[in-house]
Amino acid sequence: SKDPEYFESFPAARSELCVPLRLGGRVIGVINTESREENAFSEADERLLTTLAVMQGAPFWFDLLKKVTGRS
Repeated sequence: SKDPEYFESFPAARSELCVPLRLGGRVIGVINTESREENAFSEADERLLTTLAVMQGAPFWFDLLKKVTGRS
């Protein structure tokens, strides 16, 4: 990629699928997966990673709520 913020972590990658980790309306991270095969990922793969991203975001919400409310 020519984007100056792109970080190439796997030079042999021919396919990449990224989904955002969101906290409210903010992106706080990304789940990224790469493959040596072209067109390696399907819509089902995207749905699975999106589900995992939502599940991973939930602990951030609970932790934030604990900090804000002062509750354990």
